[in-house]
Formats: sequence, structure tokens, C-alpha cells
Amino acid sequence: MFSNSKKTNPPAVAKLAPPSILSAGLTVNGDLQSDGEVQIDCLVNGDVTAVRLAVGENAKVVGEVVAEHVLIRGEVVGRIRAKSVELDKTAKVRGDIWH
Repeated sequence: MFSNSKKTNPPAVAKLAPPSILSAGLTVNGDLQSDGEVQIDCLVNGDVTAVRLAVGENAKVVGEVVAEHVLIRGEVVGRIRAKSVELDKTAKVRGDIWH
């Protein structure tokens, strides 16, 4: 009953979610959270949390962005917190960048 002979299996390695794409013409009002990669090509009014995030050239995020890796080609109005941040020549950021 209290024996240490029972072996426990290590937890399974979490799989990353498939990429999520938010296409042009869409408006999102609310926060987004993903365990994988997100491509935003629309207007997002809310905070975005992901492992990898790409903001397209015609996209706009109004809120905080938190991710491991961020690529900005469009516009972000709010703070960006990431391990690595890449700003394309078309990027517009109004807020602090923490990396």
C-alpha cells in the first residue's frame, strides 16, 4: 500500500498547437491566447498571448502582446513583451518593447 515499488510515468511532452490564422476582414474584440503560433492579418482589440506571433502588414493590435518570438509588420498599440522581437520596415509600434 505504501510501497515505493510503483513506478510513475513522466508526464507526456506537450505538443504545440497548429498555427492559427486570423484573416483580413475580421475584427476580434477580446483577448487571444494560444499555445502555438498565431498569424494576425486583421484588427484585434485585446491582449494577445502566444508562443510565436506574426502581425501582418495590414494588421493592427490594440493591446499588450506577450510571446516568445514576435514579428511585427503591421501596427501594435500597446506593450510588447517577448524574448525576441523583429520589426519590419512597415512596422508601427506605439508602446514599450520589453525583450
